[in-house]
Amino acid sequence: MKKRFSRVAATVLICLFLLPLSLMLKLPARAAGDLPFFVSELSLAGGATFTPSTDARYHLALPAEKAVFTADDIEPVAAEGASDTILISLINRSGATKVRVEYQYVEHGPKSEFAQAAILPESEEQQTILLSAPHISLGASHFTLTFSGNTESGKEIVLCALYNTSAYREKEYDGVNNVSCRLDRETETIAVSGEVSFAAMVRYTGETLALFSILPSEEVYLSDKTPLAKMDLTAQFSFSVPAINAESVFSRYIVAIRTKAGESIPLSAPLYPAVSFETPAAFSAFKGLHTAASDAALSAGADFEIVDVYLDKLHGAQGSGILYVGEDAYYYFNEAYVSKLDFAVKNLCGAGTAVYLRFLISPDADDLSYTPYVDDASQIAYKSISVRDRWSLYALYAVTDFLTHRYAETENGRISGIILGRRLDSAAKYNYAEPSSLADYAQDLATTFLLVANTARQNIPDVRFVLPFSDRVSYPEDFTAGKTREYDTTFLLRSFLRALSSCTTAPPEFSVMLESESPPSLVAVNDGSTYGVDRLDVFMETVRALSSTYGCLQNKILFAFLPSADLSPDALLAAYTLQYLTLWFSEDVTAFICDLSPLSEEQQEAMKGALNYTVRKIDSNGGDTVVARALGAYGISSVSEWNAAHTGAELLRRRDYEFSLTENAYSSGVAPIGTYRLFDFETATGTLGWYAAENCHELSVLSGADERFLSAGMAPDSANAYSAVACNFPQRLDFSVAPYLRVKLKFESTVKVPFEVQLLMLGEGVSIFSDALVSGGESFELFLDLSSVRSDLSEISCMRILSRTLSGESSPYVLEIESVTVESDTRTSEELAALMTLQKNDEDGEEEEKRSRRELVTAILVTVLVVFASGAAATLVAVQQKSKKGRGEKDPFETKRRKQ
Repeated sequence: MKKRFSRVAATVLICLFLLPLSLMLKLPARAAGDLPFFVSELSLAGGATFTPSTDARYHLALPAEKAVFTADDIEPVAAEGASDTILISLINRSGATKVRVEYQYVEHGPKSEFAQAAILPESEEQQTILLSAPHISLGASHFTLTFSGNTESGKEIVLCALYNTSAYREKEYDGVNNVSCRLDRETETIAVSGEVSFAAMVRYTGETLALFSILPSEEVYLSDKTPLAKMDLTAQFSFSVPAINAESVFSRYIVAIRTKAGESIPLSAPLYPAVSFETPAAFSAFKGLHTAASDAALSAGADFEIVDVYLDKLHGAQGSGILYVGEDAYYYFNEAYVSKLDFAVKNLCGAGTAVYLRFLISPDADDLSYTPYVDDASQIAYKSISVRDRWSLYALYAVTDFLTHRYAETENGRISGIILGRRLDSAAKYNYAEPSSLADYAQDLATTFLLVANTARQNIPDVRFVLPFSDRVSYPEDFTAGKTREYDTTFLLRSFLRALSSCTTAPPEFSVMLESESPPSLVAVNDGSTYGVDRLDVFMETVRALSSTYGCLQNKILFAFLPSADLSPDALLAAYTLQYLTLWFSEDVTAFICDLSPLSEEQQEAMKGALNYTVRKIDSNGGDTVVARALGAYGISSVSEWNAAHTGAELLRRRDYEFSLTENAYSSGVAPIGTYRLFDFETATGTLGWYAAENCHELSVLSGADERFLSAGMAPDSANAYSAVACNFPQRLDFSVAPYLRVKLKFESTVKVPFEVQLLMLGEGVSIFSDALVSGGESFELFLDLSSVRSDLSEISCMRILSRTLSGESSPYVLEIESVTVESDTRTSEELAALMTLQKNDEDGEEEEKRSRRELVTAILVTVLVVFASGAAATLVAVQQKSKKGRGEKDPFETKRRKQ
């Protein structure tokens, strides 16, 4: 009875204490026309006051020589959820380099707190700073704003906004220390361990320690949950529970006190299990050209390409397509759409291009569990991906697992990375999400990222992850509240990192990609509203600072340029070239991608035509030529004229050669002494590694009147489009021993027109383009003399044959490849056969023969084992029968037979 009375009295006293505090915290919502300030006036140390007014809506001028400002009875702005941040937006024309905020609040008596941050001095740019203020909503009263540094007299600081918001969603848990939550893949268990604090040991003596799990979307409410495991309260604790499915791996785990009365009191923050994998592979590809079709990247010699994957299009109709059996559900994936992805990934990887899948969702996709619903999608470019419940977790897990498993090996192409969406800071259009505060949006991104990253790395341990942001600098005043669904890039990144580090002890590593529409200032007027290449160092200062605090953020970024449709061809080439040069010599950028995909097909075609030669040549032995061509209008004729510290030789990454295919013979004086048929379709049972590339819809080996040949059915989808077949060499071939090529071809077409043929050979650091004009209808031979570049033929990884009609006809036709032969002027046919067969590593059927032999040996061994086991079993049964009969026992099998 005494205990009950004490509890009631304590409850009454707490309520009496909290009543005035709760009244203070009932913050009135500000009208839409109010200024973004939580103070009605600021007072200078000298006694003058400054009051915001509707006439000077966003500016409150403060002379810098009076660098300390105070206010009493501040009124925090009403915000969704608890405020934890002070936002200051200003223009600092003075030399001040630091801003400090101090405020008083009430929590069991008056307390004070301060936070400070660096600001950019002597600038006309509007800067926005977020300062952590976890107690700003708790009856805040006195407020001091201090600027320090070289505050010159007569120069002012213009205060544009000053209010509280929610940028970090954190709750302090002080019941346990050194908590570890990880997935142990060897034992397939979730291991949670740590130390109970001394205060918690004293407070909860005699109670039980318990482990709970909650889904990503669930609130931390444990009263209705059953513990996964329990133990007596001790200073050191360790739990281990089975990781039975995706839900186990992607739930959060909480250590709590379970009282005798059945109450659950959390002691630790909810943590996702940390998953350890290999360090992501280093970036090896720099130059990218992204369009709706992969052929543009291949023809331009790009070594980096993005393949857009629309997750809504990936899902197939129920009961048809590729069946994927998931944890608690099964899914069908659209076979036609997957085939298109297969083609793009395999085609690019075969040419040595690093492929990054970009996960996107169409604006009108409304039947996916992991996308937000919207009535009108007319202003939306893409939807966001988020995990809301158990079913969205399963579905997103299935999609990620399916794609990364499919593109983990060389058969379909092995991807290098995954890009999550587009412009994550713009949740109004490019990553449409439901309205939420900056903190909640960042937490949703962190949950989604963890799910995708940990799932993908199960299949590709060294896969890279990229989070894309726009490069805008200015934002609406209330972006942190989520009303406009527009968020500041640097603050969203900061909030995301804080959310990520607070919900797992070992976050996966990732990189940032900036998507910029701003051309360099030499080409067009840059109004300062974006970072672009001209102001990239400002953004990199933030990245480097965050990277030093959060090790999971790589301190090097990717940069994507999205040119606007109104750029003239000359301006486009200049913008591309200037950015390429700037970023190539930057230590902060690992890849540069010119992204044309947002443009219409017609606009893409026009820009591809203008860019192709420049992109292909800029990092090759023709680099200086394209620089002079692109920047000639600005008086720049070489890389050294652009920047005296650099030379064109520093750009060289590839040797790019162009040759003409000749008919009937090699050039005079060439007399090969040895020949080797690289692809012998006479004895082939398959296509010998050749596969359908762009606009090739049917590929098979057929028999004609004279010999067997590879038949490629070409169906161009637009006028003057190339069609292609390709072959990748798993083991790179050394063609330097046989630098003369002879290809026997034939075109079958209903329209008698001339054809253009291109033979491409791609290898480590080299691209060889050769072409010819031929007529259709009859077989012909094309000859290619590569002896002048013999030293660059040692590691060829891909061969491609492209063709198109010169008349612009898009009618279907058939390309017949009868043979591809290499010839040498130094080695005999026998020597070539031995060398090339060894190099090709059984590609001409020996691998199939070996596989057949292995299968035959396996079958024989299995047969022998079965016979042996059967004989042994029969002998054992006979012995047992004899033994049982000798003992007078009944045969149980005989009894069963009688019953039957």
